[in-house]
Amino acid sequence: MIIKKLHDRDFTQVDNALIGNTALSWRARGLLIYLLSKPHDWTVRTSQLIDAGPGGKDMVRGILSELADAGYIIRTTGRSVGGKFDGLDVEVHEIPQVATADGLSGPGGTGDGLSGPGEPASSKTEALSNTELSNTEKALVYSESFESLWKTYPSDRRGSKKEVYGKYQATLKRGLPHEDLATATAAYLDEKKRDGSETKYTKLMATFLGPNEHWRGYLPDTSPTWKPSPAELQTAIRYDNWEFDRTPWVDDDGVTQTHMPPFPKHPDGGRNLFDAQGTRYHYIPNSNPQRRQYD
Repeated sequence: MIIKKLHDRDFTQVDNALIGNTALSWRARGLLIYLLSKPHDWTVRTSQLIDAGPGGKDMVRGILSELADAGYIIRTTGRSVGGKFDGLDVEVHEIPQVATADGLSGPGGTGDGLSGPGEPASSKTEALSNTELSNTEKALVYSESFESLWKTYPSDRRGSKKEVYGKYQATLKRGLPHEDLATATAAYLDEKKRDGSETKYTKLMATFLGPNEHWRGYLPDTSPTWKPSPAELQTAIRYDNWEFDRTPWVDDDGVTQTHMPPFPKHPDGGRNLFDAQGTRYHYIPNSNPQRRQYD
């Protein structure tokens, strides 16, 4: 029996499609509903979310990454009136801004395969029913290489085939060969099997293949991937953390700083940088707000 209360104030209306989205963990659904209960102009800050409940920084950031991978959170670089960098803006969406089968952004996306604010959602931007989603996915034609990778993943952790295919294609467009991605996926699943972990603790396929590059740590050693030194990696971690929510950082003299830390410059020169996973990127010219482009 479900006991409900009638409300005339101080309540939140949320789409049942979000609450019943089994592709999201219970924690992710709970945090998303918490965020959607806030006013339109409420600023999302990791530090506030950490203080608002148990779990700590790693858990909160993990949940935010899951929501970002699923398209419920869009992160964009903010700009002040003078055009200067002004931290990272976080948009929370009730309807996921998911990738389409051709690797481009879905409703509210930027159209270049990257997450972004896009256009305001219209009345056409509605959650598909299970039947409509099933019919839409059946109409798509997937590559043989993707089909082979899809079949290797636990069926209850695959999620939306259309969304996963978009993540898969976006990763290949960055230059990673399918063979390396398949090898990394197999290594990850083997690790879970050896650990005796329950399937529910396996990352959703879209999350594993997504822009946070969880697959990178399972690439074969022969893969031509540049790996930063510990000192270089620390520089990237400092910058990523600061760009996300202006996390204070400690310089080489042990002094806590709050201003923007040094850019993590990629050794190939030019305007390329690298993130905390060692992946090269640059900021898209003339984008406002400024967004990252992964090569």
